[in-house]
Amino acid sequence: MCEHNGFRSAHVRVSDRRGEHGGNCGGERVGERGGHLGRLGHPVGLARHWYQQPVSYSFQPNVKISSSESDSSTTIHCHVHGFYPREVDVKWIKNGRDEIDSEEAPEILPNPDGTYQIRVSVEVTPEEGATYSCHVDHSSLNNEIVVDFKSKHRSAFYILISVTVLGLFLAGLGIFIHKRVKGRKGSRQTVSTVEEDFTS
Repeated sequence: MCEHNGFRSAHVRVSDRRGEHGGNCGGERVGERGGHLGRLGHPVGLARHWYQQPVSYSFQPNVKISSSESDSSTTIHCHVHGFYPREVDVKWIKNGRDEIDSEEAPEILPNPDGTYQIRVSVEVTPEEGATYSCHVDHSSLNNEIVVDFKSKHRSAFYILISVTVLGLFLAGLGIFIHKRVKGRKGSRQTVSTVEEDFTS
């Protein structure tokens, strides 16, 4: 039985009170077992087939560097988050070539939005001239991400040097201006004395 209210029926209802398993409604066929076939004979289930196909997509990771310090050592953390698919390679490299073993086996954790995150931490002893960088490799990336760790002590040292140099420059500039002004005053006094001697 089909319903028509001046518009094309939005659905098809199949009745088998008389043992009927097939029929025709508005040019559309109703197949056996109530399967709905379109005008071209394609099962409606074929549309569902396309929606059920796996979708391939990926999200690139975001990388954040942080640190926690104790009296004798520093623990540096590389937090990688927002990536998909799950597989990722994260490691710390010292001086651009030496891989540093992590304190404990890092665990990849899921995010509420379906992406993943991981944190890799290593303990290091501050050394003069040593550099540390976090390297991240993921299938969504064309090239490996490399983020350098910048020590707070090193930043403070550079700030101190910058402030010292700026202070010395300003002090030198002040001395130069003072001498320049003092020299001009001395010249004016000399000229005034000469004029007085000449007029007298």
